[in-house]
Amino acid sequence: MKIIFLKDVPNIGKKNQTKEVSDGFALNYLLPNKLAIRATSQTLKQAELNIAKQKKQLLAQVNLLTETKQRLQGLVINLQAKASSASTLYAAVSAEQVLAAINKAGGLKLEASQIIGCHNIKTIGSHTVKVNLASNESVNLKVIIEAE
Repeated sequence: MKIIFLKDVPNIGKKNQTKEVSDGFALNYLLPNKLAIRATSQTLKQAELNIAKQKKQLLAQVNLLTETKQRLQGLVINLQAKASSASTLYAAVSAEQVLAAINKAGGLKLEASQIIGCHNIKTIGSHTVKVNLASNESVNLKVIIEAE
């Protein structure tokens, strides 16, 4: 039986993929669990439209990712905090403060979960903060803490 997958099925097929499977497997597992539908001329056309739509969305996401990465590369964040004479801060600079400065300087809307390696900064000087943009894309930013 020829089917179109509605969801990814491990080791069998991916979403919107058309595949020939045994009748029993399709009728007893895939169709009742709404993992696939029968392939007809109408459902094949719909699957092609879905694939085109997914490709368009993926291209838009890639373009947004590259634009964000270009904005962040070379960005230096300067923050001021009260410090002692021993170059230690009275109150640590948190990841939320760094995130707010990045969003303000870069005109972006990053989330706190994207900031890595920015535990509370407690000393004056230059620090490196990693920003995860996607599962395989990240940017290192320089954060400079100065005494007020």
